[in-house]
Amino acid sequence: ADSTKSTTTFALLIIISLLRNTNNNLNDQQKPVSSPALTNLPQQATLCVAATNHLFTKFQTFEHAQCDSILIQLTVAKILVRAQSRYNAPDTMAFSKTRTGNWQEDLAAHEEEVQDFLAKQARGELLSQRMGAGLEAATSRSKLTKSTDGLIHVGDRIQVRHVPSGATVGGLPNPLEFEERVAVTANPQGEQSARNTFVIRAMQDGKKPTPPVGGPVKYGDKIAFCATIPGSGDMFLMSEKLGLSTPASRWAKQQPVFAKFSQAVDTDEDGAEWSRAPSFDAAWEFVYSDQALRFENEGMPVEADKPVLLKHCRTGQCLAVHTQYIWRTEFGAELEVTAHTHLTKFKAEGPENTLMIVTDSSS
Repeated sequence: ADSTKSTTTFALLIIISLLRNTNNNLNDQQKPVSSPALTNLPQQATLCVAATNHLFTKFQTFEHAQCDSILIQLTVAKILVRAQSRYNAPDTMAFSKTRTGNWQEDLAAHEEEVQDFLAKQARGELLSQRMGAGLEAATSRSKLTKSTDGLIHVGDRIQVRHVPSGATVGGLPNPLEFEERVAVTANPQGEQSARNTFVIRAMQDGKKPTPPVGGPVKYGDKIAFCATIPGSGDMFLMSEKLGLSTPASRWAKQQPVFAKFSQAVDTDEDGAEWSRAPSFDAAWEFVYSDQALRFENEGMPVEADKPVLLKHCRTGQCLAVHTQYIWRTEFGAELEVTAHTHLTKFKAEGPENTLMIVTDSSS
């Protein structure tokens, strides 16, 4: 009897071990895929049931064997159900389509977000659309004035170009939102656009008469440079003396040059309306480039496409373009522009201050 009991216990331990291995294999399998190593799991479980029934039939006189066989059969049945549900019907278990959580609210919120996006897209209010529209307005093609006599006149559309680098001075309007005051840089490509095409305006000077529209600009005349940005207005090239309320330029730490939009309007004798400069900080004057001939050229007309200096009237500093300082902007890499007179060892203005007033040179 003792040997029979020990044999039964040993056989039950083997069956339980086999069931444990079968159950572990089911737990380790995460994907409902067919695998040769796992296709025989139901078969192994069936063998366990057969072995349990055989032991129960042969050793049914032992109560512990009967109890153990019932537990084993229940365990095998549970494993068979798991195996069948996982391998024979994977769509109903691993890929259940039952929605959980606040799925109705999430779906409604997503649909509302899509409708809001489509409405903004139809109105042109998306960030990408506003950015594109702003860049397109600032870089819109502009036409320069053709000089028939080789001189510069009041009302001409011109570009201010740095001679050594070929960069064109222009404003940096914000393409996303309107800003009254914007930075000024120099574009190395020199492309003609709205932000770097200026109209020469005459500034009132109590010492000498103001040149009329269409009249030639002379050395020493007070003038302003105005650029028109479609959809934003007219901005004037300006500078201010360094102080507590005026910070220095970003890299060179010199007197800053900026552009400021103006909404004030003046009317000339013919009834035409012109934007008024915000203040006398927008006043500039041309200076002859050669210091030795500067005095005798005072009061002479300024020639187009010739090297000149552009001096700020209020501070006396000349416009300068720095090729060593780069600004990363929405329009690309551009050069820093300041108001500072760079003197050489001969006390003459350096190449940073050498500019040229460019007109339409097409034939």
